[in-house]
Amino acid sequence: MTLLRPRAARRSAATLLTVLALSLGIGVGAAASSQDALDWARAALERNGALEVVATDPATGVITVRVKRTGELRRIRADEVVAGLPPAASPTAPAAAAEPAGRVLLSGPGYRIAEASPGEEAPAQSSSASTPAAGGALLSSAPVERRHEPIVCQGTGLLHIDSRNLEFDGDAVSAENGCEVHITNSRIIAGGVGVSARGASVHIDNSSIEGGTGSVEASDGAQVYARDSTFKGLIRRLDTAAFHDMGGNAGD
Repeated sequence: MTLLRPRAARRSAATLLTVLALSLGIGVGAAASSQDALDWARAALERNGALEVVATDPATGVITVRVKRTGELRRIRADEVVAGLPPAASPTAPAAAAEPAGRVLLSGPGYRIAEASPGEEAPAQSSSASTPAAGGALLSSAPVERRHEPIVCQGTGLLHIDSRNLEFDGDAVSAENGCEVHITNSRIIAGGVGVSARGASVHIDNSSIEGGTGSVEASDGAQVYARDSTFKGLIRRLDTAAFHDMGGNAGD
């Protein structure tokens, strides 16, 4: 699998820096029409659980979104949702750019949405950097939440755990039967298994997962994607399940 680095795009009058990349051979090539780019950008923004797409203007290439937490409306140009092909696949493709350094809002296979301070470009990251942030300063002041029961997501739901500092007596997070879970900027410590995925999809970004009997356990065709995260405890991958190392991970 080829992991593509996105190009950073800065909004001129807002605090949201949207940076996405395409992988698995899917890309927006030089021959793609503006409508195709607009459709792709809308689909990418719709995957962000923090945003609600309100309207799309094909004439101007502007997508209007509502921030669910505050109700604020924001206008995002389609060209601010950046995509590209690897240099080997297209002579017109740009060189790899820096990853966003801000808080991860949402990520998955082929895209990543992060937040940066206004007027700030994401600083370049060295490809040799080996120690992920794993929540970083976000968790230094986050209160510890101690729970006796695991967080369970079943069916076709979407669960987003962001900027949480969680400790569990037994198992921590369980995704089953088609559920999609995103864990970002968080620290999870479990007496049992940190993250269990059975026939589900789990995305772990900029987080720390620790389990007394294992950090991750994937089975029944589950797909686990991890980036810039720390894992303490055994990672088990059973039968048709897969664990995708997207880079920047560390473990013991």
